[in-house]
Amino acid sequence: MTTRPPRKRRSLLAHALIVLLSLVLVLGVALAALWYWRAEVARVALQRVLADQGLGPVGLRLDVVEPGLVVARDVRLRGGALRLDTLEVTFDVADVMTASVDSVALRGLRLAIEQGEKGLMVGGRPLIEEAASDPAAEAGGPVLGGLAIGALTLDDVTVVLHRAEGDITARLSTSAAIGDDRVVGGAVKAEVSGMIVGAARSLDLTAGGMTLDLQPGGGAKLGLTAAAVTVAGLPWALDGADLDLGAEGGTITVQLAGGRLRNLQVPERLVPVRLSASAVMKDETLAFEAQARAIAIDGVGADLGGRYDLAKAEGTVRIATLPLKFAAKGLQPKDIAPSLDLPLKAVTGTVSLNGDVAMTGGKLTSSLDLSLADVGFAMDVAAVSDLDMVLRITRPWPLATAARQRISATVASAGESARVEFQGRVRDPTHLGVDRLKIGVAGGSLTALSFEVDLATPAMAATVDVADVDLGEVTRILGVSGLGGSGTLAGRVPLTVRGDEVTIGASRLAAAGPGTIYYRPDDLPPQIAQAGEEMDLVMRALTDFRYQSLAIDFEKAAGGEGFVLLALSGANPSVMNNQPFNLNIRLESNFARLAELVLLGLRSTQDLLGRAAGSVRP
Repeated sequence: MTTRPPRKRRSLLAHALIVLLSLVLVLGVALAALWYWRAEVARVALQRVLADQGLGPVGLRLDVVEPGLVVARDVRLRGGALRLDTLEVTFDVADVMTASVDSVALRGLRLAIEQGEKGLMVGGRPLIEEAASDPAAEAGGPVLGGLAIGALTLDDVTVVLHRAEGDITARLSTSAAIGDDRVVGGAVKAEVSGMIVGAARSLDLTAGGMTLDLQPGGGAKLGLTAAAVTVAGLPWALDGADLDLGAEGGTITVQLAGGRLRNLQVPERLVPVRLSASAVMKDETLAFEAQARAIAIDGVGADLGGRYDLAKAEGTVRIATLPLKFAAKGLQPKDIAPSLDLPLKAVTGTVSLNGDVAMTGGKLTSSLDLSLADVGFAMDVAAVSDLDMVLRITRPWPLATAARQRISATVASAGESARVEFQGRVRDPTHLGVDRLKIGVAGGSLTALSFEVDLATPAMAATVDVADVDLGEVTRILGVSGLGGSGTLAGRVPLTVRGDEVTIGASRLAAAGPGTIYYRPDDLPPQIAQAGEEMDLVMRALTDFRYQSLAIDFEKAAGGEGFVLLALSGANPSVMNNQPFNLNIRLESNFARLAELVLLGLRSTQDLLGRAAGSVRP
């Protein structure tokens, strides 16, 4: 029983290079004996040998065949799938038998590769195919048979990859030397264009140096030093990178180290980072890992990883940032992202982002957790402290979150502070769905359930349940000049906002028990000042009224003044020997303070969410 010799895989380019250049060397000796018929004999012999090696149909024209110089033009292999405008070889006849060549110039090389169900094809045959066993190679011998080229010039090389989703074209030029199955080159300049990662793109690549190692199994490894990449239409650039690209069988690997990634916008969207990455592409699937660290700021960076299916144009990216530790006199958001337009000052606390972002059918979804611990910051009109949350982001752009998210913080404005607890979701950067909003203020709480907020208008409609709120705080919010007191109130307030107009429906707040109330306006309203002696007595009683029961009814139309109706029973110890009074007093108010607080909250939220969402726009 005979045993078939093992078969090895060899790339088309390596295969063609071995055959072409080895035959040129052999022909150099043979042509000395066939001088008169040198060109035609050489052409026929070369075509036959190339066809026998599986590179046919072959076409070429030999222009020059002389000792030390061979020039071929219009070289076509695989029926024209690989073409050369000019192949020029110079050599010393004395070195031919040692497989040494002074120089080879390949000008106008064109290679067309087709990607289909059977893999990468050239001229209807596999790009990498089985070749006859080479005992020297099987024993670890050289892939190029010991061929050495002092100077290899690649000028105007074009490689086109034809794919169903669109072509990719690469154009490059470089110079190199070959020895021991290694190509060592100088500066490289390449341009790649076509459908890349689901869109028409064009990128430029340069490198200070290059190496290409050919492997016995048909694979190759390309190394680039000091590489730089820019992509047309994208405001990002990579430079100073060491790149290693490997290809074997149907697998392509990429390793990147030392690269500097920077944003080209002014001001920068992100400070420069040091980038390292690895990627493997096999069967149209790209798997990658990357690490980014800010170059000039310690403790700022992120780790990324994921997969992308080029055929389906879908994939997932995993994100894990280092915890950002902000301090009032230390790290601030604009130190990391100078173009970030957030109305925040003196940011403190810890912020991190972790989770996945997926793209399917051109749409982004995510399961990102934005974590804030003990965060504080100041805005122009308010200060926030003790902000804690873990916000599940379901769509990074336009911003959206999962339902029933919880946020708590302390908000201070104009010398007053309140504890705010929010439960709900961000539908998009201008719409909130509120399940529950509770504001702890003045010993009590204001609670509203199940309402929507349109931050763009702004607009909302909610019923606020008031519980155990200090009477003095209520009178300040209602904005009745000179009205104050002690005790706690409870009740309900229907509230509607549209634009700058605040409407208050029929509302009633009632005291939980006895207390005090006073009314000491700087200027008496006309209806009181002109009411006569009876009202004067009431006003004296209201300078220090000890109520047994108290109710405040109030209402305000969208475009007009509102009113406050006090219903009191009690007495003033200093008036008529503590004579009891039952009073119903109507006072006018425009509720300016209440409207200011409501609009302030809506506009602060709009500003914060809108700018945060805009800062992550692709």
